[in-house]
Amino acid sequence: GWGNQGHAGLILDNLIAAKKAKPMIIVMPMGSTGIFTDKEWANGIHEHEGWETFFARDVVNAVDRQFRTIPRGAARALGGLSEGGYASFNIGLHHPAEFRVLESWSGYEKADDVKSIFGGRQERLAYNSPLETLPRAAKALRREGAYLWFYTGDKDSLRKQNYAFAAELTKLHVPHRFFVVSGGHNWALWRSTSWQAVSVASARLAHG
Repeated sequence: GWGNQGHAGLILDNLIAAKKAKPMIIVMPMGSTGIFTDKEWANGIHEHEGWETFFARDVVNAVDRQFRTIPRGAARALGGLSEGGYASFNIGLHHPAEFRVLESWSGYEKADDVKSIFGGRQERLAYNSPLETLPRAAKALRREGAYLWFYTGDKDSLRKQNYAFAAELTKLHVPHRFFVVSGGHNWALWRSTSWQAVSVASARLAHG
């Protein structure tokens, strides 16, 4: 989606050419067994459904082995749209040392009660809801120098969760920026803000 609809490569090339971003590696793994199969990037209740572990451990290690990286959290950002934005915060709060910048574009902060993933188990839903895990993660986020950048559309049905999460970040003194843009939950909105997302990550990450 980000390669075709989001024009990620073109945006990054233009920002680098204009000296508004430094060169970086953008990794876009497939987070599901099919285009319309919902996995939420979470560790599910069934065997071989460890999507969070796959990303935070396997993808990170594979990229560090194959490419010229700075192999530490200070040089990594994690971001995504909608479900991907939720996953960015969920995984990032569980692994604060692995990613310095966390970005959510029209995401949400309460786990979607998908029975095939969480089995309706309240403890799993709570563990995978950034609104609930933030108080426990805040100290580690501050220690690791984390920065959370996120936005929502003023017509997005998920916006109230974002307002609540921003208020919690402020209360817990976790560095962040939250803003509201005109629009709903669509590619027009995400494309219009993607250059900002890349620029923010570039400015906050360690570079070689």
